[in-house]
Amino acid sequence: MIRRSLKLRILALAALSTGGALLFLWFLLTQLFEQQIAARFYSELGPHLEQLARAAEPAPDGGVELVGEMSDQRFQRPFSGLYWQVKLTDGAPLTSESLWDEALDLPGAGAPAGEIARHDRVAFQDTALMVLERTVVLGGDVADIPLRMAVAIDRTELERAKGEFGDRVLMLVALLGAFLMAAAAVQIGFGLKPLAHLKARLNAVRAGEAQRLDGNFPAEIEELVGEVNGLLAGREEMVARARARASDLAHGLKTPLAVLAAESRRLATQGETAAADEISAQIERMSRNVERELVRTRTRGAGGRLASRTALEPAIERLLGAFARLPGGDQINWHNTVSPGAAIAMDQADFEEVAGNLLDNARKWARSAVRVTATATADDGAATLVIEDDGPGVPPEDLAEVVERGRRLDQATPGSGLGLAIARDILELYDGRLTLEAAAPSGLRVVVTVPDPATPGRPA
Repeated sequence: MIRRSLKLRILALAALSTGGALLFLWFLLTQLFEQQIAARFYSELGPHLEQLARAAEPAPDGGVELVGEMSDQRFQRPFSGLYWQVKLTDGAPLTSESLWDEALDLPGAGAPAGEIARHDRVAFQDTALMVLERTVVLGGDVADIPLRMAVAIDRTELERAKGEFGDRVLMLVALLGAFLMAAAAVQIGFGLKPLAHLKARLNAVRAGEAQRLDGNFPAEIEELVGEVNGLLAGREEMVARARARASDLAHGLKTPLAVLAAESRRLATQGETAAADEISAQIERMSRNVERELVRTRTRGAGGRLASRTALEPAIERLLGAFARLPGGDQINWHNTVSPGAAIAMDQADFEEVAGNLLDNARKWARSAVRVTATATADDGAATLVIEDDGPGVPPEDLAEVVERGRRLDQATPGSGLGLAIARDILELYDGRLTLEAAAPSGLRVVVTVPDPATPGRPA
């Protein structure tokens, strides 16, 4: 699916509307210019028509003749572009020398006497003429003589002027369009800034840098911000209620399990060891399941919240201080080599649950030292936590089995065997990975890798 930018959509719409408006403006201006030039041409033809009417007199043969010559010399030059014609009701018309042996084909029967008619396009040879005509009635010796008088000018000059004007206006319109589009781009960018700010605040919430969409937003999107904040608050409330219900369930199961454990011990004292062992095994299985589900309930994970961050150095320092006070912990050299400022994209409680299980496992097996290091990859922002102990380690063929639920390779060592499995389950909620490797020269190397959900290009 092709994603189209909102800014590009608005710019495209602005370009279409602006372009259409400017083209209409260009057309309107050229039409107004044409009308203005045409009016000037007709005003030029008016005096010629008056002069032609004054020069017309009845002829002795009952026709009409012109006395004198027209003042404009173009009437004497063949096809000069300026013409006159006088037409009687019958007979051939009188024409200017500029018409040579041609005649004007005027439309209609002529204007009523005393009125002036205009013809914007009268075909003549390969061009068109603008014609001004009137009907003049001369009083003859026998009867009145109606004359259809016309003067005409070639439209070529008008069309040329119109074309030149249109080209210049089109250039100006194009420059104006470019300026308006640039101004629109700036205006749209400024108008969409609140959305960019909203996106930045959403990324901050997603990255765990903020819990709500804070900041000043325009009234148009303030309601949306309120709805999103309400959604975030509702999700947190749902998680809190789910935890509370899980805790209540766990407390409710403690009493029945304690009763079953007492019953198992009573049966063992009565010599019914087989039944007692079966009940004890079932109690242990139920306890593991309850413990594991409680941990999962307490875990916030990527599915139950928007991402948060935990500073690694102080968190590891607190955990190491706690484990150093546990049995055998004071005999171990704890090395915290996490660099200041390093962080991991996990909720603090979730991270401490993972790191606590891993460090507790290292405490149980280490001979003399446990080393904790952390790195971050600049390309994808993934954080890597490494915990190494110098204990006996795990055979390579058994590394994959260790993280199975409740899988214990050494049944003599106290514990439920759930620590690594719980750590793995929590990391899966963050798209993280738990890897076990053999340490050199001996011991176990546990590698935790958690990606950064706020990295650009990474899916939510």
